[in-house]
Amino acid sequence: ERNGVAISRDEAASINHAASYCFFDGHQRVTPECINDCARLAVNEKSIVCPDVRDFDEDAKPLYGAYFVLRQDAPPFGAEWYRRPASSKVTTINSLRAPPYVIPASIYPKVRWSRLLRGWGGSEASVSLKAFFTNTPILHLHGPMAYHKFKKKFHYDVTWDEIWRNHALIARICFSEATWYEYWLPEVFQEHLSGETRQEMDSIAVKAEHLEFQQLKVRPDH
Repeated sequence: ERNGVAISRDEAASINHAASYCFFDGHQRVTPECINDCARLAVNEKSIVCPDVRDFDEDAKPLYGAYFVLRQDAPPFGAEWYRRPASSKVTTINSLRAPPYVIPASIYPKVRWSRLLRGWGGSEASVSLKAFFTNTPILHLHGPMAYHKFKKKFHYDVTWDEIWRNHALIARICFSEATWYEYWLPEVFQEHLSGETRQEMDSIAVKAEHLEFQQLKVRPDH
């Protein structure tokens, strides 16, 4: 059964004893010292850190971190790349869009992937939203480069039901009960979720993770 990257990444982090964790996609390569440079900054600043990213194509332009986008007509928690060169060596950003990135072990428990996420969609959004609510900085380090093979299509099945379900799970965990029932469920997710998925959002496992994260939040929903 294909469960997706979130549970695999969390499993890896749970058995690792390093000062920081770096997460990759399989179709990426990095410049020398890229990960070490990101790891040093991540540990020193207690922040999530990502390097420059670009496709392998010779005419591809570098990408300089990502910014959060709240979508209106699609699963809501998105991100877009910064395409202008960074103005300084280290820049504060507010979202992740794709690996690689380094997360210090000291802050990982606050932003960890939910093991309830399934398949593709929402994994970076989950970490980004948790980082926002726990006031965990996300930094872009300009200079080190990760080459990424951006694929035009998936080599496995991806469904909109799966993506909507993952985004609903993110909202259910990260926002308060009131915000979920008064806004996210009726206004955004209701028409996109099956009856089974709506019931799952009130399961013991989801409620437990929601309550655990509410104890870590330092920013209110609004």
